[in-house]
Amino acid sequence: MTKTPQFDEALDEILKDLKPHDRTCKQCGQNFHVFQEDIDFYHMLRVPPPTLCPLCRKKRRFGHLMRVPKFFKKRCSASGHEEEVITVYPPASPHKIYDFSYWHSDAWDAADFGRNYDLSKSFFGQFKELFFDSPHVSLERNPQAVNSDYLLGGSGGSKNVYYGGMAFETEDAAYSFDLRYCRWVFDCNFMTHSEFCFGSISSLTCNRCLFVIESEGCLDSSFLYDCRNCSHCFLSSNLRNKSYVFNNQQLTEEEYKGLINKINLGNRDVLEDYLKKFKREILVRALHRALRTIHV
Repeated sequence: MTKTPQFDEALDEILKDLKPHDRTCKQCGQNFHVFQEDIDFYHMLRVPPPTLCPLCRKKRRFGHLMRVPKFFKKRCSASGHEEEVITVYPPASPHKIYDFSYWHSDAWDAADFGRNYDLSKSFFGQFKELFFDSPHVSLERNPQAVNSDYLLGGSGGSKNVYYGGMAFETEDAAYSFDLRYCRWVFDCNFMTHSEFCFGSISSLTCNRCLFVIESEGCLDSSFLYDCRNCSHCFLSSNLRNKSYVFNNQQLTEEEYKGLINKINLGNRDVLEDYLKKFKREILVRALHRALRTIHV
């Protein structure tokens, strides 16, 4: 026997005559198609068809990822405390926060905030009251991290990490999210075993690289997408075991260095021009894998 007969009856009515069709996303207004494979999936999971397009649904699923968080100053709510602490909760929010050291100490008892459950009231209403009455730690970070007061998450092996989230065994990094075993990495996301990188995403074992995306084992390179084991390459994509490639054209060492020496990426206008070329030309014409799996 089902425990939600009215829901099941309404869902059966929706799904019984459902056929492939176009729908309009309620969030962005774009049209998207519902295929027969999608309909079979809805029947299997017992869910109605979506009201949002795939991209908007993806944004909603990834909404919990804070990336580089926003920090605020908020007064500590502990008794006898008047200081302002750094936290991810805005000053106007109803969250009660304790400073990092006090929250981790034995000076207060979390059981003091417990209460009896009232069966005559809504569970979620009571849970909301408990949630906002109970103290929150100002920043959820590893207390063993060194000189990383503005780090959200991370491990005890992190050192000198500023304004970032989820840094594991990482040193001397800033403005980045999800770094693992990295050093001197700035403005990067999802980097592993990399050093001296800037503006890079989803890459590993890269060294002295600028704006490399989904690449591995690259050295002294800039503006690369989906490259492997490359060195001294610039503005290219889908390279494998290459050196001295400029705009996906193989050059000699002398030709490559002659071109690179004329480019001043320290000039903001020059840097932005190459970023536009990278996004509008290289990423557009590059081959993109439908699925990224390794040894599955």
